[in-house]
Amino acid sequence: MSALGHTNPLQTQKKPMNSNFRTIFFSLLSIAFLSGGTSVYLANQPNPNDQQIAVQNTCLDTWKLCTGGIAGLVGGRNLNQPDNDNDQPT
Repeated sequence: MSALGHTNPLQTQKKPMNSNFRTIFFSLLSIAFLSGGTSVYLANQPNPNDQQIAVQNTCLDTWKLCTGGIAGLVGGRNLNQPDNDNDQPT
């Protein structure tokens, strides 16, 4: 509430993060940063051997999976909320 007694409508729509969502989100985010950083580091090596190339490909695939998981997690978070477009059932 502000000093005039009015509430901000944007603050009332904010949905709190539960602990399961937060744990999974930050786990995926940290794995994505770690694997993405490792992939970039290995991509900048002057003469990578076959093992380094295999690790780089694995890290790149892990980064892709984590990025997709984060997108699905954030996108699926709003599926259980009611539709507020004022449609009347017929």
